[in-house]
Amino acid sequence: DMFLAMQNRFAEAEAVEGSIWQRALNTVLVFVDPLFTAPLLGHGIGVGAPGITAYLGLPPLLYGEEDLQRNINELGVLIGLPFIALRFGTAAWLVGASIRLARRETLMGLPLAGYAALPIAIGSITNSPLNAFLPWLLVGLTISARRASV
Repeated sequence: DMFLAMQNRFAEAEAVEGSIWQRALNTVLVFVDPLFTAPLLGHGIGVGAPGITAYLGLPPLLYGEEDLQRNINELGVLIGLPFIALRFGTAAWLVGASIRLARRETLMGLPLAGYAALPIAIGSITNSPLNAFLPWLLVGLTISARRASV
């Protein structure tokens, strides 16, 4: 029964949102469309947050559901694009640091980076402090492990 329910769920999602590959790529590339529609300096940092939109009487998720999309809409093209590059760069640095740790036989960096890299790159770390706390804590633990293994 559960297997059939899961198959139905995937079939319904594919009918609405496209194949699993389209959905995965859309999550990573969702910031591209706002590059052409967002103001150069954005709508204002934080204006897409649920509390602010409710306070201002704006529709929920007005500036995007995904964090990368909201980053471009809020910060604009001039600041939003470098911010997204910083997010991807930080995730890449974290993975590289954990691989260097593993080469020095400090394996604890691999699971830390494995958990934290994806939320830092594409997760909702700028919209929800609860979602942001653990990935950044793991970045700090990876930095500590680097310093301890020198």
